[in-house]
Amino acid sequence: LSARKIKVLPQGSVKFEHTIAEGVTGTVTECPVASGMEPFGRRDDRRKNDRDGGAVLGNSKIGKIRLQEEIIVDINDGEKEVITHVLLPSDAYPGGTFAISRTGSEVGSWIRPGDVLLFDVVKKVIDGTCRAVPTKFIRRASLRSTEAADAVVDK
Repeated sequence: LSARKIKVLPQGSVKFEHTIAEGVTGTVTECPVASGMEPFGRRDDRRKNDRDGGAVLGNSKIGKIRLQEEIIVDINDGEKEVITHVLLPSDAYPGGTFAISRTGSEVGSWIRPGDVLLFDVVKKVIDGTCRAVPTKFIRRASLRSTEAADAVVDK
């Protein structure tokens, strides 16, 4: 595999997702389920490898969040899209996961259906899905004062 005539593009010129809204709240309706690790490092052809080279069980599930206030987005000239639910990938939810079993093959999450989360909403360019991603804000957008709307929390 080789490449020719590779051209470096300016930083920030390629977008994989667009931020639709920041500081949004919503209620978890379906919890995401992260993939578990294969116990004791065994590998199986039915399983895929994770980023670190370990075998990952292929049973992950994306969660759902119902927005407390719907988002209206302009698509084209005069066309509007109303967003009421967003997806919550298993790698982006708060607190991450914890091991239930000693081998790490079963994992649990810190969130439950009914929990209210604060997040940003992004729309994926490749498939048009809206997803929840971590936010820099500590309050919902409608509760922030106008002068504090641009303030962020330093890590």
